[in-house]
Amino acid sequence: MRWLIGFVFYKVAFGLLSVLLPLYITQTSQGNVVVWGVFAATATFLAIPFAFLWGYLCDATQRYRLFILMSFATVTVFLYAFTLTTNLFT
Repeated sequence: MRWLIGFVFYKVAFGLLSVLLPLYITQTSQGNVVVWGVFAATATFLAIPFAFLWGYLCDATQRYRLFILMSFATVTVFLYAFTLTTNLFT
């Protein structure tokens, strides 16, 4: 049951991110809906092969908790870097 708490916070953060990220992109001078669509499509297409890779690595090593922690930590680093940006493309 304790591991479920991590997923709750993860889903809360990404629920807000799915609303705030398009607003941030459209509010910048270079951003529009097309840019957001390209970002979303790229993220989806990149997630497909990496989901297979993470699944294979988890099954091969039998260390599921480590890989979940690594994925959450990577997302946290990207979200922190996102807060430091002032321009969309530089």
